[in-house]
Amino acid sequence: MRNEVGSNSRPFIKLTLAFVITLTAHHVALAQTAAPSINSVSPVSVERGKTAALTITGINLGGADRVYFSHSGLTGKVVEVKDLGTEVREIPKGFTGTVIKDLAHKFSVTVEVKVAEDVPPGRQTFRLGTTLGASTSRAIAVGYLPQAKESEPNNILAEAQQLTLPMTAAGMIGAVGDADVYAFEAAAGQELVFEVVASAVQSPLDSTLELLDAAGRVIATNEDFNNRTDSLLAHKFADSGKYFIRVSEALTGVKKGSFYLLNIGELALVTSIFPLGAQKGMTAEVSVQGHNLHGLDKLSFKAPESAMWGERADVPVRLRKGELWNRVRAGVGAYPETTEAEGNDDFRTAQTLTLPATINGRISPSKTATHDRDVFKWTAKRGQQISISVAAQRLGSALDSYIEILDAKGKQIPRAIVRPLLETYTTLRDHDSTGSGVRLASTTGIAVDDYLLVGGELMRVVSLPPDPDSETNMDNFMGQRRAFEGTTPIGHALDTPVYKVAVYKPDAAIPSGGTAPITLTYNNDDGGLMYGKDSYINFTAPADGEYFVRLTDVRGGAGGDNFAYRLTLAEAAPDYTLSMNPASPNVPLGGSVTVSVTANRIDGFDGPINVALENLPKGLTATTGKILPGHFTTVLTISCPADLVHAVQISGTPLRIAGSAAINGKEVRRVAETDDPISIISVAAPPELFVSVAQKEVRIEPGGTAEVTVAVKRADGFTGRVPVNVRNLPRNTTVKVGLNGVLITESETSRTFKIEADAKAVPLEQMIYVTGTIETNSPVRSEYSAEPIKLIIVPKRSAVASTPQN
Repeated sequence: MRNEVGSNSRPFIKLTLAFVITLTAHHVALAQTAAPSINSVSPVSVERGKTAALTITGINLGGADRVYFSHSGLTGKVVEVKDLGTEVREIPKGFTGTVIKDLAHKFSVTVEVKVAEDVPPGRQTFRLGTTLGASTSRAIAVGYLPQAKESEPNNILAEAQQLTLPMTAAGMIGAVGDADVYAFEAAAGQELVFEVVASAVQSPLDSTLELLDAAGRVIATNEDFNNRTDSLLAHKFADSGKYFIRVSEALTGVKKGSFYLLNIGELALVTSIFPLGAQKGMTAEVSVQGHNLHGLDKLSFKAPESAMWGERADVPVRLRKGELWNRVRAGVGAYPETTEAEGNDDFRTAQTLTLPATINGRISPSKTATHDRDVFKWTAKRGQQISISVAAQRLGSALDSYIEILDAKGKQIPRAIVRPLLETYTTLRDHDSTGSGVRLASTTGIAVDDYLLVGGELMRVVSLPPDPDSETNMDNFMGQRRAFEGTTPIGHALDTPVYKVAVYKPDAAIPSGGTAPITLTYNNDDGGLMYGKDSYINFTAPADGEYFVRLTDVRGGAGGDNFAYRLTLAEAAPDYTLSMNPASPNVPLGGSVTVSVTANRIDGFDGPINVALENLPKGLTATTGKILPGHFTTVLTISCPADLVHAVQISGTPLRIAGSAAINGKEVRRVAETDDPISIISVAAPPELFVSVAQKEVRIEPGGTAEVTVAVKRADGFTGRVPVNVRNLPRNTTVKVGLNGVLITESETSRTFKIEADAKAVPLEQMIYVTGTIETNSPVRSEYSAEPIKLIIVPKRSAVASTPQN
């Protein structure tokens, strides 16, 4: 299995959707049908240059007649489709929620896959084309080593399974305390690589590797390699003889389906490079570290001419012998680059920079200093905005960065002052560090848009809970809570104090009395979802003068050759990127589905972004949308007429979502990206649910409400209840709901509800979408949209009206 160095674990890929219309000669009528999804594939690894039979299990894979792969070197044909009957869901003991009784059928699909000789070793993905559209994607590994299945029992050294190297062993950790032991022979001077592949092929295993000698003594061990849950270690053997490698679960519990691949051999593997990237259009000499590289320690890398935000490029690695096992990627920067001058550990020896600049450095503790800090200085003018960012873990580095901005005297610079106004506390359960919901003991005195200080994290309220047993929803990006003023989302224990605060500029006059105000300074640990563990600060210079940025690893004494970074300082360059979800929408004949488009706003850009689907095949239609200021997401719909007649497969037709925004007086156009290498749009069988609304336009003034009536038409025997959702509501606008939300029960066909704009709502126009959901046990939502409604927030004291739908 390929291990990617110098890359995000989820690299973004430019979005090009192949248009596929998937229909069969007959329509299968199933009530409450879940979307087609793949649950498992066996084997999970295929050897290149050979043909293999894959057994795929999943839900509602009926009519599967084609396979889509992420690499053109993989081709497949469906050999057999077996309907295994209605899936019986196990109800957990003590479960008190609503039991969803869908009519999903479990299927087994046999696919014959042929792997070309030139497919690189590593992770690939595939989807099935079915009657109900494209299935969810599933990962497999492509390799070139012979393969063997684990043979139980092999839990102890005396039962170890003998392997002849090189080899890929496919195994399973089946229970708590289970361990798989393999025996092998190694020669003196031989360097072997041991790599576990689990998370990359969608296994929940968090592995640990232990290398043991013939007497059972542990020689080497590894748990998380380069901050991933998969393990990797390499060892050069001093003596010939018999050795053991043991695979186990690192955590106390074992999750169902904890399978893995164990690659063993003299694999040529690059573990780190330096520098981690180069300026666009320039050639850089890169030092290389790894195993079995046959003397390769340097290479030249020519960066591409473009340098979009987060740009990465493949680094070609040519060996004198053999083939590189993993893919190596490097960052591409827009600005002149320099290398850190070691010895820059404090303000007296700080390295001077001329902006803009990207500095390539390492955090490397020395014999005399166990905690390395790299300090750089530059000059700025009052009011100048400087973007300061770290690229490290996104490029395969082990560094968990932390940066601080300091003034000419080495003192921390105030960024904001927060004054506590009232206090409550977290309750009921521990909250994770990313979720948008936080349970508060009381929300009395708290309103939408209020800031809350919890520990060292500053968050903002998006919506209040509809009932005492619900959570307060916080401002978030793609589901991850946003932290403000450079603070970082962290986990909060029960009974942690929560303060509603007023946020002031550092030079503002603070009212006296009450709890002492708290000063937040310019520092950052994690820059947000798009930065991962890498740091980011948008700094505004408070005065003319000299400033310092100090960079270190947040863990203190950590460091080494694999703790490289790219630190970029430049005037803020507002920009954005786009992504979409789902990557492969299934549009039913006569129906509509929603697609969410999300903007990653860069360097403070907060303007509107117009988005539209481009190159739609004839017969399909789509709405356009706008991502409003202060927002990150908008919703579009794709619709298919019921009488579409050209139901034939059309491959290779690109479908793109493009955005356009005015930035500094210029139109900036961006095309959406996706992390899914197989993005296809499918026309599926007619839906079992049709949704309509009585209004095509609603007007609301701040503090007011407006009614919306939604109706549903059930088809093909579907008789279940229908939860209703409203997508694309702007800030400060909510749906007034009861304990069960907006729900059309089994005996109803319509429901009227109210949309409320609070007093802080600003005048605007926005298209909103009322959707109905067929409840299933699948993680893939079966959600269908009505025609859009134009929501108009009118100035206070304006008339409120509703216009009937024609």
